[in-house]
Amino acid sequence: MIGLFFASVLVGLVASAPFGAAGAMVADAALVYDRKRMNATILAAVSADSILAFFISLMSSPAKIFFQEYEKLFFTISGVVIIMLGVFLWKVAALPDLAVGRKTGPIVVFFTSLLHPGSVATFLLITALFSVKFLAFKDHRLIFAGGIMTGSFCVFSTVGVLFWMLHKRAEKFVNRLRCGLALMLGAAGTYLLVKGF
Repeated sequence: MIGLFFASVLVGLVASAPFGAAGAMVADAALVYDRKRMNATILAAVSADSILAFFISLMSSPAKIFFQEYEKLFFTISGVVIIMLGVFLWKVAALPDLAVGRKTGPIVVFFTSLLHPGSVATFLLITALFSVKFLAFKDHRLIFAGGIMTGSFCVFSTVGVLFWMLHKRAEKFVNRLRCGLALMLGAAGTYLLVKGF
């Protein structure tokens, strides 16, 4: 199942693209906090992607049925959660002292990655495609999750290292990054809420 592993690594690389919410949070952690916090944030993002991929690979058929029957409920709940995360980040960005803003951390990154509807939809689609392409896919879910973990780690660790090298940052840049991320989450959550109603 080497082909499945490398295909999963490619999916992990694409699904963890650095311009996404989790990638921006990893960059933020690398700019603002110490190396320990940055590493914990990377681990949280990678763990969330891997857990999500494995869970969806287990529940691919029931999940499709659930999302078809309760699509509006899914969009509504996802929208509310993402808006709450956006408001939280906006409040942290408004703090005058960045050292006080250490409330943002790996847990926010973990749940943002785990609950992001784009990630859920991506992994559902990939699971469906892999089920057709790889006949023994159901027997090799750990390989699938391992490939996702490897790809995600490559992306998030690269983002972390690059932004760690820019550790001497301007406070305005960091606040703009956080505000931009908060606005992005708020817009995504609002869109999902509107779609849910």
